Amino acid sequence: MPRNHAQIACALAACLIASPAMLRAADKPEKKAVAVDTKKAETDAKKSDDEAKKPGKGESLKKAIQELNKEAHDFAKNPNEAKLRTVSDYFKSVPDDVTVDQLIGAIERSQAPEPFVDAYIRWQLMSGLPAELDAKQLRRLYNAYQNTPRLQNRFGVDPRDRQWFDSMIRGGKETDEETAKAKLNELRRPTSAPNGAIIHLRSALIARFPRNYDSILLSLNEAQMRLDHGINVTEFLKNVADTIHLWIVMDNPPPAQMESLVAMLNKTKDYKGATVIKSVKWDEKDNALKTEIGAETFGDKTFDESIKELKEAVQNPGANELKFKDDDKSSKDKKKR
Repeated sequence: MPRNHAQIACALAACLIASPAMLRAADKPEKKAVAVDTKKAETDAKKSDDEAKKPGKGESLKKAIQELNKEAHDFAKNPNEAKLRTVSDYFKSVPDDVTVDQLIGAIERSQAPEPFVDAYIRWQLMSGLPAELDAKQLRRLYNAYQNTPRLQNRFGVDPRDRQWFDSMIRGGKETDEETAKAKLNELRRPTSAPNGAIIHLRSALIARFPRNYDSILLSLNEAQMRLDHGINVTEFLKNVADTIHLWIVMDNPPPAQMESLVAMLNKTKDYKGATVIKSVKWDEKDNALKTEIGAETFGDKTFDESIKELKEAVQNPGANELKFKDDDKSSKDKKKR
């Protein structure tokens, strides 16, 4: 046998020769060994679990984005069956394995190519933010606000849509009124879900900004932008009016800012947004189905109370300021002195 072959044969023999104890172990592992292996596997699994839950690992955030993505896509495919969340409630608080900065990072970034899906995911992620954020984090939320998906024009903003719809209902009977209204709602639907999600996200972000002159102006600009897309802003402006009231009574703003805001609010009365199809009605006089056309506006009296309150605060500084019992007591003590 050649020398090399002899060496290989010896090596194979050494590998195959085993003591009786080794053979027994190979045939039937001892119970003790199995117990040790199982315990080690459990320990390793726990370590892996604990590692995934460490702050910064972000597994909960990844899972949330995946689940919310599915919710939005399911709704897009079958809106009659799938349900969307009506409030931002996916998280109850910041998950243990996610930092606030990681969560804000996800809100800053686009999460899907579709505007509706993207806005829906980011709006739901807002539910995990804590009540208090530092200045740097608030600036990042402002960046997120600037980078939200763009709103889409409501059906009817384009004059060609209005002309087409008028031609479609021409010659209709009084009994066709409800059918025409249903058709109008159907034509609005493709933009209602995307715009709804985008508006939810933008409103949630605005709500996190400090209550001051700049954020109120930002809200007025937001309302104007929505009007330009044919979107009603009645409910949004109620929140803006409430914010103005709290700003006056809680923050004692400078008179110059209040005067400037009065001028801005007066201008909103004259602003007209996009012209849209408000509704479809049967016209008794002309015996025909007709569309009711009109522009979305701020409303003539929306800010009347706010303007009145601002003017009073400018003329009588502190008159509208919210008073507490302790404040009254300290004022009386000062008078006695």
